[in-house]
Amino acid sequence: MSLRTIGLALVAGVAAFLLVGVAVTELLAARIEFSLFVGIPAGIVAGAVVTALVALGVGRDDAGARRIAVAAGTFGAAFLVTTVAVAVLVGIGVVLSMAAGVVVGLVAALVGYLRGPGGRSGTPV
Repeated sequence: MSLRTIGLALVAGVAAFLLVGVAVTELLAARIEFSLFVGIPAGIVAGAVVTALVALGVGRDDAGARRIAVAAGTFGAAFLVTTVAVAVLVGIGVVLSMAAGVVVGLVAALVGYLRGPGGRSGTPV
């Protein structure tokens, strides 16, 4: 397993952990006093599953699975960079920074998918 595969899997997993953890915590905040105790385990499970799927998908011989795994890793990297940059530079809050990160991440994932193995550029990953 290459360093690039490990990196893609890790950033995709961390992005999934943050997205699911924050979403569950925010959605349950009005109903459960300690919603963080539900959000953190949900985020951990989501992050672990996404990390494993990306790591296994990039290593497969199937070009379609590799393209999806690369797109997930690209989304994770773009999401994390954008969320941190917007939160630090603009200072608009975590949830709005994450929303901006999702938008940028979706665009990056689309580009990563189209440029992946068997995509429009045909470059191997």
